[in-house]
Amino acid sequence: MADVENSFTEISKTDIEITKVPATACLTLIWQYGDRHYHAGRWSVAADWFLCGTHSIFKSLGSVSSSKCLRKTALCYLQCKEYARAATIIRRCHSNEATTHYVKLLISVHQGLKMKLSNVFMKWWQLPVLTGRCFC
Repeated sequence: MADVENSFTEISKTDIEITKVPATACLTLIWQYGDRHYHAGRWSVAADWFLCGTHSIFKSLGSVSSSKCLRKTALCYLQCKEYARAATIIRRCHSNEATTHYVKLLISVHQGLKMKLSNVFMKWWQLPVLTGRCFC
């Protein structure tokens, strides 16, 4: 993982901007690697892969892809029972996304934070568009 992160950092130091098509292709591979580890029960390794998808070299894809990676990372940490770490990661997401509030809700349930759970649910319910689809 360190090699991947170092490679991304070296790319970001150059004047080269990765356009959407190559960035999407790279991010798709990162998600596949992360998903494979997740389904094999190697959640901390999966979290590392998903965190790679939040690197600044993927900025051409916008914040939606970064939020998706952060949500996937938080779900990995939930599986590892690292609730505080999951909460720290999910706070980096935009708060106007229904899927982010859903993951916050899961974290609150696992932590047993009834007051936080109530607040998250109310914010989630008040979002302008609640599509019912979860792209975690």
